[in-house]
Amino acid sequence: MSQTFEIHDPAEPLPQSAAERLIWPLLLMAAWLAFELTSNATLSLVLACVNFGVEDLRTAWWLWQTDPRRPRARACAAFYVASGVWKTAMVPLLVAGTIAIVWALYSPKAMQPQHPGTVQLQKALFIGTCAAALLVFLVSVAVTCSLVARWRVWVHPNLHVSRRLECWPPVFLPTDHLTGNQAKPIVMTALFTLILIGPTVLVSVFSHLEMPPPVRTLLNLSVVFGFPMFMVVALAVLRTKLFAHSPWECWPECISQLEIEGTPSSDCTDSEVTEPE
Repeated sequence: MSQTFEIHDPAEPLPQSAAERLIWPLLLMAAWLAFELTSNATLSLVLACVNFGVEDLRTAWWLWQTDPRRPRARACAAFYVASGVWKTAMVPLLVAGTIAIVWALYSPKAMQPQHPGTVQLQKALFIGTCAAALLVFLVSVAVTCSLVARWRVWVHPNLHVSRRLECWPPVFLPTDHLTGNQAKPIVMTALFTLILIGPTVLVSVFSHLEMPPPVRTLLNLSVVFGFPMFMVVALAVLRTKLFAHSPWECWPECISQLEIEGTPSSDCTDSEVTEPE
């Protein structure tokens, strides 16, 4: 006995449900309410941009529930959570931070503590620091899960198609591996954040400790120059252990499905497919 089903072409966008169409207006309303209650423009911008990371967060939950290999499920789900936070927070924070820095450099009122622009700058820096710390924490958890599982992960928006269709193994086009693994920029962003924040925090801690000036100077120089070098070496090591070169390296069962059914992507295609018993 065989089972037949018809699946949408992964290359074409799927129609949105009523709930999905309501996400964007609700987030805009939440952003407006947040600004009215807190007068925090950066927080409102982040809330409005949550829509950019919702798909990744939903895919993370789907992977956690669906993937039968639990170590891989934990690693991939953690990376998709980090991807959702990355897409939500990084763009608005970069925009807000750039505007705040330009205003602080060129506005004569930038140094006035009670000026509204100065207050917004302080709020942007606070939210940016919290978002950066959250991203570093989530990426650290994802990297740890992947290393413990000894599994290379693949992060790509085309996996959302499989989640919407509830199709397992996942759907991937033959050319998906050419578009690149989005786990790489996520890890690189976390490492770059550590390079910026880590030395600043450590130098501040050293300045409050009682020690001879030459020792403090030596420690500060070690942190300022050693921290970036350590991160570069860490990235070079992690690249060989974390990132899959193709989606089929992360989900090898897709390859077996390809070989069994002889389809160009997987068992979910544009036409009806007969699934062996």
